Amino acid sequence: MGMPHTRTAARTAALFYVGSVAVAGFVHGLRGAPDDATIVVMQCLTLPGHLVVLLLLLAGAGVFGAAGTGADAGADIAPAPFDPMIVHTAAALVNVLVLWGLCVFARRVRVELREAREWRAARGGSTRREGRRRA
Repeated sequence: MGMPHTRTAARTAALFYVGSVAVAGFVHGLRGAPDDATIVVMQCLTLPGHLVVLLLLLAGAGVFGAAGTGADAGADIAPAPFDPMIVHTAAALVNVLVLWGLCVFARRVRVELREAREWRAARGGSTRREGRRRA
């Protein structure tokens, strides 16, 4: 009976989490992306997903090549203040998807255990094979 309410609350919490990370990143970008404690707090809030996103970005840079190579690579490129917002929002989405996958897995395990318990009860509670006893 409480399942739809719980799933709605979970969706609302996930939407609030991703939205708040996106808004915090947007405000950080509007401030000119200063190097302060805000970026550290956002990295901590999106930690497992942040590492996954960074690894995917590094793998993509390795496959498709970096933007420039050399000593002065990126010297004439203006810093993009909204890049942290994109990375942290993607990291928050990764965290939500990982948690969703774990919940689906736990629900599936619970269903399998319940079915196994019902199957054992239908057999009479005995899990040993009858008929092959040693003399």
